Amino acid sequence: MEIIGKINNHWFASTYLGKKVYSLSGMYIGKVKDVIMEQHTAVGLQVDKKLLISLEHVQSNENQIMLNINPVTLLVGKKVFDKSGRDLGKVVKIERKSNANTYSAIFVKKKFWNKPHRIDSSSVHTAQDNILLKDDYE
Repeated sequence: MEIIGKINNHWFASTYLGKKVYSLSGMYIGKVKDVIMEQHTAVGLQVDKKLLISLEHVQSNENQIMLNINPVTLLVGKKVFDKSGRDLGKVVKIERKSNANTYSAIFVKKKFWNKPHRIDSSSVHTAQDNILLKDDYE
């Protein structure tokens, strides 16, 4: 995948700075703030302040950048429902074991004064617009 602009064998990372980035599902993620280099080779993009995306997940056209993934960081703020459809609250934090696009647990709160509940990723049935769990929770 060619992410860096090329003119007469010269590469220009600045071609992609400021471009809008969208997830696989079409959700706007942010704008490219920087291109991450390793030994004179582009390896990733910094989107806004916190999100780093490996080039293996990047597709591009002239106007925008599309990802072939939905970053797990986008789960923060999603509503969580148990198997019976009961609203358990929203995701306030994600526990990750590495920089891979996976998570080991989500932390869910119903009210801002409540302590968050940790829910293991193995208990998640689907995680799309909302998160649906495999079982009922009290």
